[in-house]
Amino acid sequence: MKCHDHSALRGHIPPETFDVQERERWRQTRYLEALAEHHRHSTDRSDLLHAIGALFEALEQLGRGFRQSAPTAILDVGCGNGEVASRLLRMLSARCAIDYLGMDIDARMLKEARSHLMAQTPTGSRAVLRLADYRDRTCWDALADHAFDFVWMVHSGYYLSHGHTAFLQRLSSLLTPDGLAVLIHNPEGNAPFLAAARTVDLQCDALRFRREIVVPTISPAVYEAMATDPEDLDAFSRTFQATPAARALRLMLEFYLPEYPLEALPADARSTYVRQWQHHLASEQNRFSNQHEMVLLWARGYPHETRKQLVTTLRGVLAHE
Repeated sequence: MKCHDHSALRGHIPPETFDVQERERWRQTRYLEALAEHHRHSTDRSDLLHAIGALFEALEQLGRGFRQSAPTAILDVGCGNGEVASRLLRMLSARCAIDYLGMDIDARMLKEARSHLMAQTPTGSRAVLRLADYRDRTCWDALADHAFDFVWMVHSGYYLSHGHTAFLQRLSSLLTPDGLAVLIHNPEGNAPFLAAARTVDLQCDALRFRREIVVPTISPAVYEAMATDPEDLDAFSRTFQATPAARALRLMLEFYLPEYPLEALPADARSTYVRQWQHHLASEQNRFSNQHEMVLLWARGYPHETRKQLVTTLRGVLAHE
């Protein structure tokens, strides 16, 4: 199946178009619902969990990464609502005890994460949540005396607009000698983490896997309204109350801008964006398939042969996605 690129549908909109305050208002009022709609209509969660689960299995087969003498230390950068972490911890709990630290900038997300994670933290393990902005150096200063067997960062890397090299160097400095950092993101033709790792000779590999979105089918009238006069979200929903999928699709299109209200876009930019989505979906049976990248950042001195075996195993698993 052909892979697509969100940026091809929004690339006509200059970055300076997006108002910081409008984006923040959207995040405060629509993000959680939009995220839920995205996951409801995509293979994002299942593909991601399968990819990381395959990594855990490969590590276990090679006798790496899971200590029995002490809990396995995990840092989750941008843990969000803890849904992904809770599932990953469930996978790990059968293999080892866990000492988990999750951090996120959003207190609302941490509140949800607390309820998700508490149910998945077995006896002998520990889960701690911390309000922190990973883009702030002081966040890393507070972790200077920590060492982690695993660091993972799942779809929160796009909040980092610059400084990727320094960020990866900080991650690398926190890894145990047998440690591994896993960063998952949608590169969309730009792979900043991989490029940054290579500029400073950090040990890294990158693997790709596919995610598919199946978008709700709606009438041309809904697209016309989104393109020409979307109103605010609630008014739009009342207009199309007989078509619940209209609200879902609108939230998804806003999520992919990313994270911006349609009504706040200039008319020409909005019209082009909506109609490009309409044309794309009509030509692809309402499907959008794109690639995600798993960047593996290895601790310095990680055995080359083990690393090679792990990457080969993972490529074989992900090739069948």
